[in-house]
Amino acid sequence: MNDYLGKAAINKHQAKAAIKAKKFDVAWRLLNEQKTYYMKHANCSGFTKAQVIALDGTVHEDLANILQLEKKYTDALANIIYWAMSGTRTKKAHVRKLTTYFNRCKFEQVSLSVLLGYYEQNIDNSITLIQAKEFVSKLC
Repeated sequence: MNDYLGKAAINKHQAKAAIKAKKFDVAWRLLNEQKTYYMKHANCSGFTKAQVIALDGTVHEDLANILQLEKKYTDALANIIYWAMSGTRTKKAHVRKLTTYFNRCKFEQVSLSVLLGYYEQNIDNSITLIQAKEFVSKLC
């Protein structure tokens, strides 16, 4: 059996080093390879849809970090929303991160309460990255 989780961990470690070196394209590629290894592991292990989303979502915290370093704040917000809605971490950590990423966007027409309401309304439902991006586009 292939050690997909081991390969994913190596990619994550290498991506962190690439981020530190400001090699964001390299880090992005490594993180997407990490996601691929996670999906291979999930397929071999018979994960449910919710388990797959939870595993996939963990990578999006790092992807959001890269996007915010590149000053792509709305894209970063979509990724952190997906991360928060994927079932990782605790609600307190979610609200803190959602607030931080929302504030970086400097929306003029919408308040944080809209985002937090969306989060509260959908916390028990997994959403896709596409749904998170669609939500953010409505905020702009």
